[in-house]
Amino acid sequence: MRNASASTLPASVKEAMAKIEELTGVKRSENRVREFLKSIGMAPRKVGTIPAKADSEEQESLLKEELEPRLEEAQGGQRVVFFVDAAHFVLAPFLGI
Repeated sequence: MRNASASTLPASVKEAMAKIEELTGVKRSENRVREFLKSIGMAPRKVGTIPAKADSEEQESLLKEELEPRLEEAQGGQRVVFFVDAAHFVLAPFLGI
């Protein structure tokens, strides 16, 4: 199976119907395709965030005054720096179905 980018994946049942017909030549109803997708563990997800306003000056200050000096110390063997992925609680509204 080829890797599909997010832009080529069907975003709706109707798009999935069209793709199934294109690939197999078999036309299925919207309800039948929806039931099939549910049977293989897929569920409708439509998630979006309401963007927060980031302070670019504060981010630049943090980078120049705190992060870069610490990274230079780590390269010089004076400090140990650990990278932690951005898995954290977010105080922001998320919209979804």
